[in-house]
Amino acid sequence: MPEAEAAAVVTGGGSRAAGPADYERFITLFSPEGRLCQLDYAFNAVKLAGITSVGVRGDDSVYVLTHRKEDKLHDPTTITNLFAITDRIGLLATGMPGDGRAIAQEARNAAAEFRFKWGYKMSPCMLAQWIADRAQIRTQHAQIRPYGVVSMIFGIDEEKGTPELFTCDPAGQFFAHKAASAGPKEKEVMNFLEERMKSKPSLSSGTTKGLAKSALKHVLEGDFYAREFELGFIKKGDPTVTLHPVKFKRTRRITKNPHDLAVQRHLSHHCSLERRLGPLDERRERRDDPPRQERLESRDLEKGNPERRVFSTQILHPIRYMQPFKLGT
Repeated sequence: MPEAEAAAVVTGGGSRAAGPADYERFITLFSPEGRLCQLDYAFNAVKLAGITSVGVRGDDSVYVLTHRKEDKLHDPTTITNLFAITDRIGLLATGMPGDGRAIAQEARNAAAEFRFKWGYKMSPCMLAQWIADRAQIRTQHAQIRPYGVVSMIFGIDEEKGTPELFTCDPAGQFFAHKAASAGPKEKEVMNFLEERMKSKPSLSSGTTKGLAKSALKHVLEGDFYAREFELGFIKKGDPTVTLHPVKFKRTRRITKNPHDLAVQRHLSHHCSLERRLGPLDERRERRDDPPRQERLESRDLEKGNPERRVFSTQILHPIRYMQPFKLGT
């Protein structure tokens, strides 16, 4: 764009052509590329917090999960990104903690005024639209800045009776989601969720929670079990928002030693012999029973089957033909 056609900035002494510094400084000025630079910086502020969040909507529930930064000198009960707006609506703010707390307080006031005025509770969709409208207004006035927060609104719609999940970004856009993510590793989480939900699976409450956990575990890798998380969920059977901190524990798979497996097989073999042939003392007594042994051998020889004689003796005297057990084989 030629400089002569550039936008004019009105100042106290008159007007002048807007330069590159003005495009970056004023939220109300578009750059020559058609962008609002302050909005781009607001999206960068969401990622700068270093917190990745994920939300998954199932058939009968919604789960949101986020990790929080740990500081040994802070009281963990005073640090949260999850807020209960009403008993049926929750909000997860990803980005600048101060902006998230301010949005949550404004949303609580709006929900209370809505119920007082209309006589019924605000739905998650209405609340998401209200927050998006507030964020969009902040892109039109030069004296205020955009929110540096992406808000996830989750809850149960009383009229429809279905779980809902929405996101609102600093530009004032809001969308309904089956699964959503926000933060520095948003793209990796979304790729993981798209791959898992490609076949449109039926998500129960437990499966929904496991999918949210697996998505964060996929991107955090080794740091997953060392971090503390905040979990929020709501179910159709119990339509009350539940928020609480959680720390996942590693489940170890116990692999048996081959030496132990050999010992176990040997012991099970002896137990089967005890059940089938009786105790060891009785078998030893039967081993020294020459009349019965000779009777069996003579019968086998008369039938012309000398091999069966050995078989009969093996069944009668299993101890005689057992190989000594060697550990490690």
